[in-house]
Amino acid sequence: MNETEILNNLCECMQLEKLSLDMELESLEEWDSLAIISIIASFGELGISLKVNEINNCKFVSDLVSLIKSRE
Repeated sequence: MNETEILNNLCECMQLEKLSLDMELESLEEWDSLAIISIIASFGELGISLKVNEINNCKFVSDLVSLIKSRE
């Protein structure tokens, strides 16, 4: 899965039109517990296992993308 595919999937999970790697997750209005659960479920369907505490440790979108890429 490439970076663009990951970003598109994250946009879908958070119901956003666009995300960039330098965006701070906490600054996004859509960043909440439901978004995290949606991300875990969505990537889980693709065979990528993520945990809530790992996602909570991500500060920027780039951190989240790196985490997902490390699990492929």
